Amino acid sequence: MNSRSICSGCGSKRPGYDRLPERRFEFIPTWGCKMFLVYSPRRVDCPECGIRVEYMPWVEGKRRLTEAYAWYLAGWAKRLSWKEVAEAFHTTWDHVFCSVERAVNWGREHQDLSGVEAIGVDEIAWKQGHCYLTLVYQIDEHNKRLLWVGEKRTVKTLLKFFRWFGKERSQALKYICSDMWRPYLKVIAKKAGKALNILDRFHIMAHLSKAIDEVRAQESRELKEKGYEPILTKTRWLHRPLLLNWFKAKKQLSSGIVDGFNTKAKLTTRKAYGFRACHAAEIALYHALGALPVPETAHKFF
Repeated sequence: MNSRSICSGCGSKRPGYDRLPERRFEFIPTWGCKMFLVYSPRRVDCPECGIRVEYMPWVEGKRRLTEAYAWYLAGWAKRLSWKEVAEAFHTTWDHVFCSVERAVNWGREHQDLSGVEAIGVDEIAWKQGHCYLTLVYQIDEHNKRLLWVGEKRTVKTLLKFFRWFGKERSQALKYICSDMWRPYLKVIAKKAGKALNILDRFHIMAHLSKAIDEVRAQESRELKEKGYEPILTKTRWLHRPLLLNWFKAKKQLSSGIVDGFNTKAKLTTRKAYGFRACHAAEIALYHALGALPVPETAHKFF
C-alpha cells in the first residue's frame, strides 16, 4: 500500500495527506453470514481538488454497500419483491431500493436510444385518488422496452418526454400507438407530426358503439313519434383519417403491445412494496421493464 492514492475528484495519482478511521463496507453474504471489507481510507493532497478522500473502486462515495453487493441486490430485485430481497439477505428495504436506484441511474446513463422508430404511449393508475403515470415504450420489432416514465397524464407530461427524447429522434419516429386521450393526440401531432399515429382500435370501437347506440336511440324515438316503424337498416357512419392509420401500418403495430407492457407495469408497482413517492415507482418500472444495460464485471455472483 505504498503506492500513491488516486484522487476521487479528478482521478489522478496524488501524494498522501493522512488516513481516516477504519470503515466497514458490506459485501455479498456467504453461507448465510454477513461479509465486510474493513479498510481505513486515505486522503490525498490534490493541487486541483484540495484534500480529498482517495478513490476506492469497490464502493461509491460514502455508501456502506460495496458495488458488487449493490448490483447483486439489484439483480435479485428483478426476480423477487424488494421486501423479499431484503428479508432473504438480512438487509433493509432502503438498501435494496438504493441498489436498484443506482442500477437504474447507471443503465439510463449508458442506454442506446438510436434506431427508435415506433413508440407506444399510455398511462397506468399507480395509487388511489386518480394518480397516473404516463409511460412511453419502444415497440419496434427488434427492441421492446420502457423508455420513459412521467408523473400525471397531461400535455406538460408528454412534452417532457419529447424534450428528453430530443427533436432529432422525435422527428425520426415512424409510428406512435396511443389511445384517444386528447392531450396525447395534441402533443404527438405537434412534436412528431411525421409519425403515423395509430389509435387503439378497441377504444375506437368502444366510442363508436356508444355513439351508434345514442344515435340509434334518438332516431328510433323520432321515427316512433312521427308514426313510422322504428327500424334502421343499412346505416353507415363516417371514419376520421386517424382511425384508418392501423391499416396504413399494415396491421403490424397496435396498442396491444402497450397493454401487455402495462400489465407488467401494474404488477411491478405491486411487487415493489413500501413506496409512496412517484420517484420510487419510476425506479421500479425502469428496473423491471427498461432493458437497461449493466456494467461488465470480472465475476458473476448469481
